[in-house]
Amino acid sequence: MTDSDGLVLAAAYRNNAEMIADCHQLGYLNDDDLVLDATYAKGGWWKRWQPRQLVGNGRALRADFRTLPFPDQTFDAAAYDPPYCPPGGRATSTIKKFHARYGMTDMPKNPAQTQTLINDGLDEVHRVVRRHGIVLAKCKSYITSGKYQHQEFETTRYALDKLGFEMEGRLLVAQRAPGPQSQKTQKHFRNNFSTLLILRRK
Repeated sequence: MTDSDGLVLAAAYRNNAEMIADCHQLGYLNDDDLVLDATYAKGGWWKRWQPRQLVGNGRALRADFRTLPFPDQTFDAAAYDPPYCPPGGRATSTIKKFHARYGMTDMPKNPAQTQTLINDGLDEVHRVVRRHGIVLAKCKSYITSGKYQHQEFETTRYALDKLGFEMEGRLLVAQRAPGPQSQKTQKHFRNNFSTLLILRRK
């Protein structure tokens, strides 16, 4: 988000669209870039700014983001917004349409498998982005079964140490943290933000 002087700030974006618009303002995304949205492309990322050439993994493509049908180093930039955490009890879920829309009905059932899914997708966007291109990767640390899952740290470590990305920065999107309204005693903080990693391929 920008302040009164027009400076881009790193935290407390209200939504993904504001954040993407600022990535454009900062020069990470350019009007003439060939950009891949590897995961969905029908959400809110592109409502404020869009490149002239956006390839979306929506209804027309429907590719598994771990096996994209593109040659190596095809894109100038890629947006990568994988599911962040196991959705829990699918049979009793009250948000089945949400799960189906974002491919979460087939999500792994534990954090380790979920992180493997995220890493596998990161491998693939790394492959299809050109040298010195940008990957915008969303992630979010969370609590499950009473344990804190350091997804932002694990994703960052994999991107830098295993794939050799350079970290350009990170932006935070504030969000209302879901939780049981009937809970009498809070045992853990609510992680009310997700993180966008701005990664540059070497």
